[in-house]
Amino acid sequence: MARYAEPVPDYILELYAQGELPPEDMEALDRRRTADAEFADRLDQLRQSNEEILAAYPARAFAVAVEERRAGTAGKPWRWIAVAPAVAAAAALLLWVVPDEVVLLKGAEPKLEVYRLTGDVVEPLEEDAVAEAGDMLQLSYNAFGRPYGMILSIDGRGTVTMHLPDSVGQSTALDSSGEILIPHSYELDDAPDFERFYLILGQEPIPVSEILEQARRMAAASPRTLQLPEEYEVYKFAIRKKETSS
Repeated sequence: MARYAEPVPDYILELYAQGELPPEDMEALDRRRTADAEFADRLDQLRQSNEEILAAYPARAFAVAVEERRAGTAGKPWRWIAVAPAVAAAAALLLWVVPDEVVLLKGAEPKLEVYRLTGDVVEPLEEDAVAEAGDMLQLSYNAFGRPYGMILSIDGRGTVTMHLPDSVGQSTALDSSGEILIPHSYELDDAPDFERFYLILGQEPIPVSEILEQARRMAAASPRTLQLPEEYEVYKFAIRKKETSS
């Protein structure tokens, strides 16, 4: 059996198992599966786990609990999903070179996603989707290699809420292995008009207190605006709030 210096990343393994990689990459990993016993064993385990998940979840559910399996948190609430269509779409961004273990991302950029739980159904929201007070939301990010980041939101009253990290003193290092769900959900309050979520990324650790203070000053003047120094990448996801009758 051949020996490989680096393992295949989890999200590439997922795409390969689904047959969603480009043909040349599927063929390269077919060869690796034959030559690499560890890779073949991981693939078998993944397929078995997928079968168990699909048997446990109703057919109407659109989401597969990939993140729950990866995090080892089965049975805990609000540790959700990597959505199959989103994972499949990522295949168009990937180019594999094997056995040199090179992964190139073409056209890929970081992304902030928002999901809503309604009953026992998880739905991905579109930009500018309408939501209302009491809706339970879950955020996820895909850093695409950016090492550090934080997530905050600003509502129609100009209130700034930090979602990641959990506290000011925690590390802002990010997981770059694919779509990552933050470890808690968020219930929308009755602030009017909108809730805007921001994924803020940097090449160095993020000064959380400083960013929060800047966000609060700007929100007090104009809740719809967040401008940060050029060294940060900022990605926005806005939700419109349903008007409530008085």
